[in-house]
Amino acid sequence: MSPQRRRGIHMIAPIAVIGLALAGCAGNGGSAAPAGDGAVAEADPSAVLRVVTPMPSRSLDPIMQTSAGEQSFTSLLYDRLLVVDSNDVILPGLATAWSFADDGSYLELQLRDDVMFHDGTKLDAQAVKINLDRGRDTPDSSVRQYLTDITSVDAVDADTVRINLVEGRGAGLPGVLTTNVGMIVSPAAIAGSVGDIATGKVDAGSGPYVVDSFVANEKSVFTASEGYWDDSVGQLAGIQIENVPDAITRLNAVRTGAADFASISSPTDILQAEQLAKTGEVRTTDVRFRASLGLMINSSKGDMAQPEARQAVAHAIDPAGINGLFSDRCTPRSQFYPDSEWPAIQDWNGAYPYDPEKAKELVSKLGSVSIEITTPAGSNADQAGNAIQAQLTEAGINAELSPVPVSEGTSRYIAGDLQSFVHAAVAPHADPAGTVNSYITSSYKLAALPEQLAEVSPLADQAANPLLSQEERAGLYQQIWKAALDGAWYVPICSIEAMYVHSDKLMNPENIPWGNAGIQDFRFLELAK
Repeated sequence: MSPQRRRGIHMIAPIAVIGLALAGCAGNGGSAAPAGDGAVAEADPSAVLRVVTPMPSRSLDPIMQTSAGEQSFTSLLYDRLLVVDSNDVILPGLATAWSFADDGSYLELQLRDDVMFHDGTKLDAQAVKINLDRGRDTPDSSVRQYLTDITSVDAVDADTVRINLVEGRGAGLPGVLTTNVGMIVSPAAIAGSVGDIATGKVDAGSGPYVVDSFVANEKSVFTASEGYWDDSVGQLAGIQIENVPDAITRLNAVRTGAADFASISSPTDILQAEQLAKTGEVRTTDVRFRASLGLMINSSKGDMAQPEARQAVAHAIDPAGINGLFSDRCTPRSQFYPDSEWPAIQDWNGAYPYDPEKAKELVSKLGSVSIEITTPAGSNADQAGNAIQAQLTEAGINAELSPVPVSEGTSRYIAGDLQSFVHAAVAPHADPAGTVNSYITSSYKLAALPEQLAEVSPLADQAANPLLSQEERAGLYQQIWKAALDGAWYVPICSIEAMYVHSDKLMNPENIPWGNAGIQDFRFLELAK
């Protein structure tokens, strides 16, 4: 650690909230908690933001993270080459400018020249090359799949990085570099113990915070680094993030002052929060997801290998009924991207609208249909899973519910262990190339069968060409979405409206990047004096 590079931080006690009872985005500093007379509040540089979250963090090494939620932790430590704001617009980060070659053969990045890693070394093009090569070459890297369009990386000079591309590929790289793929680790840390990066035992980043303590899947404490280059980042002495799976416990933590920020999304919890907000015990900020809640189906397992069985499942699910379960806070959804966004299928009414009679007809034709529905226990997806099971049963489908710990569901589906998985936040990426990579062809592998992959991979390859116009790329991606939806590899259901619950001192909660994907980039948050 480098104590000389940190502001002071108060000792923080663990959040003791288990037994408490309930009573009766990129911010750029643009909005703030109101002061008592209506004036804009002043940020408190000695304050420590206390966050309670259901998302565990197993590792602080950005190329070893297996779930998107872990980026809420590492985005505090590592700067990214590019970033997104709360509307998913790509903006400069460590790279001040980026452009493709006229022939599409490379992507060139111009870097800032004033960034130092926490260990005292300077960020330059060679450091970026080392990181991208590490992400590509490390056998168990979780980001390798996002870097397959790269053939090599050159440090042209100290401030210029040239990313050489596979011919006709790479259009989605700027979007990819806004995630943990674009987080840059100190080369000195990389040369040392990889385990020390994962556990936060070395100063490995250049971000606004450094690690004070880290207990995997439990609690992380970060303190501010001195002299950070970006003045728009929140002025805090530190941030504490504690894993608290139970939503009511998180709500109680904010109500009692044990925490400053929590995210909730179940209707019961939101109603409780709204009541507490009326009495002034908490503040709330609504968040509408770009992400969708839906059922992922592994077409290689059991009855789900039959297209008609998957179609029966899709026809049996009633999005309006599940929206009602969420007190009308889960707007029915029929595709990957919101209808208004450029990669979305135009004039799309859904592949398999709710039709229980059609579902029964398909089941009768097949003789029987069975499916195991896995849900992350205690989450919104768990609630939706119960409703889906009831709807499938009503349509004559043998539906067995299989809850697993929240920390296991995603990784087990990605590993191919599960027949289906209710996912609460299937989040479209800043660029659709990342969405295809994450959900269709790699990671979740919704294209689970060779023939499915053969159908969509050529389209994905064509759409990755940086010389294509946005309109041309959109048409190709729309064909991919149609293949997945027509094949019932994925059944989108609805978009959850979540809520941030926070103290009255929290500044900028409405402008948190990644919030509409169910995770948060906390670096722009502040607390008022």
